[in-house]
Amino acid sequence: MLARRGSGGIIGNDILTRFDIVFDLGRGRLYLRPNRRWGDPIIADTSGLHLIRRLDGTTLVDEVVAASPAVDAGLEPGDELRAIDGADIATMTLAVLRDRLSEPGRQFSFVIVRDGVTSTAVLRTVPDLREAG
Repeated sequence: MLARRGSGGIIGNDILTRFDIVFDLGRGRLYLRPNRRWGDPIIADTSGLHLIRRLDGTTLVDEVVAASPAVDAGLEPGDELRAIDGADIATMTLAVLRDRLSEPGRQFSFVIVRDGVTSTAVLRTVPDLREAG
């Protein structure tokens, strides 16, 4: 989990939704019990982007994984993502955006703002290597 001042999102929800969670504040403990989602597949991001949603609704690139499609697309930490394939990112949840970026072998066109300048970036996600074998 990760919480930051000014961020409206928490990293790790896909994992945490697989558990029933009990906070025992009196003893300072957290209990996790696997639930019905325990066996669901974990969707892997194929873009190399770590995104955050700020409280004002903007979506920012928080981190770019080295040697990833995000690097190849020229995306950088601090870039504001405004649109993906013509759709306004502000109308999407981070979960929907992450699901889209987890589709292997896809190409996405982003409208970004960096240092007040609007431009576009094309990102091609990693192909599904399971199909290659």
